[in-house]
Amino acid sequence: MKLASRSSRLLATIIDTIVISAITGVILLPLLVFELGTPFWYQITSIVVGLLIFYFINKKSLINEGQTIGKGVLKIKIVNIDYTGSSLSILLKRYLVLFIPSYIPFVGPWLATINCLFIFNKNRQCLHDMIAKTIVVEVS
Repeated sequence: MKLASRSSRLLATIIDTIVISAITGVILLPLLVFELGTPFWYQITSIVVGLLIFYFINKKSLINEGQTIGKGVLKIKIVNIDYTGSSLSILLKRYLVLFIPSYIPFVGPWLATINCLFIFNKNRQCLHDMIAKTIVVEVS
């Protein structure tokens, strides 16, 4: 299997972000229009709703195919480092280990940046890939 390019991984993430953000925005629009809650409450709500939307939209394809919507569009997928399929426990490690800490004020943005910069190693693994022992490959 051939490793996915850095640009295809980035574009897949951008596609996923646009899809999840659009759906989350539509769902939470009434909170903004009617000014329900504080900005902090809205931010927490949008994180939780975004996570739930990501989970429900991608759960089946991530477990069965190792793909999110963006990865499917770009014909790349997540596999274990030994090139076997992915599992729910591996995907939880891959996504949750760094996702929640990335929202910690001051520390989170630095952690997210460091995570992304790891993609420049020879295996093109971000920090979350290393933790979960996964790689992203092209679908043949």
